[in-house]
Formats: sequence, C-alpha cells, structure tokens
Amino acid sequence: MGFLDLLDKLLGNPGWHRDHRKAWLGFTTPGTDGLTRLQQELRNRLAESLQLSGQATGEWKSLESQPPRTIHSDVLGTGFRVWLDPDSAAFGQRLRRGEIVPDRVYEEWDFRTPADLVALFLQDLMAALPRSGD
Repeated sequence: MGFLDLLDKLLGNPGWHRDHRKAWLGFTTPGTDGLTRLQQELRNRLAESLQLSGQATGEWKSLESQPPRTIHSDVLGTGFRVWLDPDSAAFGQRLRRGEIVPDRVYEEWDFRTPADLVALFLQDLMAALPRSGD
C-alpha cells in the first residue's frame, strides 16, 4: 500500500487520490500552443456559457511567453476578470492597488476530476456575474 492509498484509507476516501491521478492525466501538461487541456476546456466552456447569457470575454492575455502560461481575460462590461492557470482557475472583481485580484480560486487537488473543477468554476462564476442588461 502506497502513501496516498494509506492517506485515502485514513481519511475515509478510498481510492480518491488514485482516481484523481487517473482523471487528471494529461490535463495539466502544456500542448503545442502552450496551454494545458484544462485551460482549453475552461476557455471553451466559458465562451459557451457567456454566449448563452449574452456576455463575452475580451482578448485573452498572458504574462509569460513560455509554457506553462497563465492566461487571463475580462468578462466584458462586468468588472470581472478570469485567470486560467495550467492546473487551476480563478475569478474576481475586487480591486487591490488598482488591479483586479482573484476572489475565488479552484485548484486541481480540490477536485477528483477536471470536469468537477470546470463545472463548479462555471456555476460559481455565472452566479456571481451581473446579468446582461442589469
């Protein structure tokens, strides 16, 4: 029994870490465009969700020129910004020293699967955003 299996047993989560590693395999490795599969999935699903509510993101920007990269974009007309890291996502609208900073962060090791992270991130973000026309 490996350390993570022992930890799962002690915490009452049999197989959680094993399931996590299997589900996340290949999701946090940068592809040829420098983005991970998780970032691509989040960006695509976010665009779909925003389109359904009559909203959109602005241009995606990156501070790093080499992978792995963090990309970010504003949700147009809302004051919210979204960050997509190689293995996590965040959003916020709180200002600190004139910059928008993350209020909510969703990290790989808090979720059994990438789909779980994507679903909760989108659910929480869409609930936090002002409705189009408000």
